[in-house]
Amino acid sequence: MMMQPLYRCAAQGQSQIPRQPQAHPTRILIKIKSGSNIQREIHRVTSADRAKTLALKAPSQGMQSASALQALFANHIISLRLLTPNVSLSTTGIERILVAEVADSALVEETITYLQSREDVEYAEPDFIGSGAGQEVCSPVETLDDTNKPMRIGQVQTLPNEAYFIYQWGMRNTGQIIGNRAGTINADANITAAWDITTGDSLLTLAIIDTGILQDAASLPDFVGRVVPGYDFANNDADPTDDYGHGSNVTSIAAAAGNNHFGVAGVNWRCRVMPIKGLDKNNSGFYSWWIASLQFAADNGAKVINMSMGGTSRSQALEDAVLYARSRGAVVVACMMNTNSATTYYPAGFESVIAIGATNNQDLRAMPFCYSATSGSNYGEHIDFVAPGEMIAGLRNTDAAVTYWCGTSQATPIVSGLISLMLTVNPRLSWQQIYDALKIGARDGIGGAEDTFGWDRYFGWGRVDAARTLQAVMTMSGVHTTNEGEPTLRVSPQPALDEVSIEYDMSAIPKETDHVQISVCDMLGRTVLSLSQPVQPSQTQKTVVSLAHLPTGVYMLRLMGGTTFQTQMIQVVR
Repeated sequence: MMMQPLYRCAAQGQSQIPRQPQAHPTRILIKIKSGSNIQREIHRVTSADRAKTLALKAPSQGMQSASALQALFANHIISLRLLTPNVSLSTTGIERILVAEVADSALVEETITYLQSREDVEYAEPDFIGSGAGQEVCSPVETLDDTNKPMRIGQVQTLPNEAYFIYQWGMRNTGQIIGNRAGTINADANITAAWDITTGDSLLTLAIIDTGILQDAASLPDFVGRVVPGYDFANNDADPTDDYGHGSNVTSIAAAAGNNHFGVAGVNWRCRVMPIKGLDKNNSGFYSWWIASLQFAADNGAKVINMSMGGTSRSQALEDAVLYARSRGAVVVACMMNTNSATTYYPAGFESVIAIGATNNQDLRAMPFCYSATSGSNYGEHIDFVAPGEMIAGLRNTDAAVTYWCGTSQATPIVSGLISLMLTVNPRLSWQQIYDALKIGARDGIGGAEDTFGWDRYFGWGRVDAARTLQAVMTMSGVHTTNEGEPTLRVSPQPALDEVSIEYDMSAIPKETDHVQISVCDMLGRTVLSLSQPVQPSQTQKTVVSLAHLPTGVYMLRLMGGTTFQTQMIQVVR
């Protein structure tokens, strides 16, 4: 099948942020201590309407001059407002963060020192700046021939019908030439095998904090009926339309619908997408925007939050926002950034964030990226996993054309999309279970000399493998028991030779179910056996499954009944 080349973009300037910390010239963030007089005054001012923004200018009206809140104006502060006026009360206390405007940039340092000396202030810091971590490719793109390319032997794979799926080597690497470099077969995130298990669920919301979403996304085949209300914190309005392009590419990688003959196939085809604009038209953003974005996403039901962005300045306020999102049940995934160094960028540097580096189509650390000879996937003591991030195809913001982008920004939505698939398989997964399953599924020791076995500072725990990860999720979440504590799914003998006897208790299966589905997968996520059994009137059901065609190894047996499933590890010995 011969394909037309991707759209060749016009040249753009690079947007790598300076290595030195930057901040807003006159804006600072202040966190008030819990139980202080200032907090009580803020509560009193906003108690009539929690959604009301506290906006005060010096001299403050309606307050006594000796009030604790008024005292903040004593040292060059000319206005105050709540950073997150709509936030739910939280243990991290982001509802106690104020945004202060200082009269002159030369007075910022002095004002921060004054505030830090106050007993009723938990901390004060600049409103730092960060940026997105990807660049669009502007070089010519090859025409590819995908005829008779090899697949993983014996694997049933869900392959979408998008014309441009051939270019998505990060999902399925057949050795195709990308960026004038031949790929290594199977050096990908193994997404196609994961789609044999699930392609997503419309009940789950994935938030993308970025430059926004492509124009008219809600009416495009890839997102129709799936875009939920977001917000633009860069321009302070409810229209998060992408005016740069970074966010459109990232969103399509994570969540473009598959098998619809349009554009590209994202990792999750069915989830709801919440676009939040935390980066401006120059791919740059203040931490205060990111904090508000995290709060908005968490309070509006996002279970996975993608942040393909970073800044070099550590911020307690930003970390508080990450902890807030986690307390609301959201998983935050962020990129390592692209300076080919051990420089720590945030939010990736926070312990509660899953930090993602990038690989190329040969399973090596992406170095350099397509747009700069000095760029490369960052590394360091905080990296968790890597994913494909070099020459990743996605949708353009202005016309939904397909272009390549390069960076850890592009690796991150592959992992965010995978986590959303994990939560589709089991919505009750804890943060730690998600992390553990990613570790179990990751491919280790495959990235050359830098990728040593076990955790390392270049690849973390390894390159994510979606199918293996979903199998791990089913292992840790598929154990059901009766009231007596006995497992409802029993498999014998163990280890097995030619067949196993399966016995299952119907108490764990919805009463309206008329058939159960039994499948067996190997540890690479390949479906090697599948059969359907009618439900009998008795409480306990039995069936025998032949394993005679399977070689020695460990397999995952899964029994599906209605909306529930049960899993059991089985070992075959010849």
